[in-house]
Amino acid sequence: MGIELILPRELGKKAYRLKSRFVIEARPSRERLKQGALRCMEMFIVDMHKRGWEHVSREWPRLKGPFTPVVPMTIHVRRPPSSREMEYAVRQGATFRAKPETLAQNVTPLEQNESWEYELSLVFIRDTIRFEVPDLHEEKGGNR
Repeated sequence: MGIELILPRELGKKAYRLKSRFVIEARPSRERLKQGALRCMEMFIVDMHKRGWEHVSREWPRLKGPFTPVVPMTIHVRRPPSSREMEYAVRQGATFRAKPETLAQNVTPLEQNESWEYELSLVFIRDTIRFEVPDLHEEKGGNR
């Protein structure tokens, strides 16, 4: 028994609206915001072209904002210790409780920030992205 590919090899090209954010000083003038958006747009197009995307110039860019700037963070998920690993410490009287950690960040109100963030979205085309949709029995988990 072999694996049979049902999808056609070439699915054609499809348009996708992709987003990019840029930071600019608070309360920019209309001209300064336009300059920042154009610079971001140029850099975004060049970067996406390097990744194999083609910009659709007939679609107008969309600009949203302002938003409070959020500092990106890398999340390192810690594996909880197994019961075998905790056994010795529990015998010595240690307790293992859930930590009150949160991934939420406190953000200041927009008016109190020294810089604002705007979102720019452009339309790019590329070969249609393929993805796999699980069968119904796989979603429910098992042979039910």
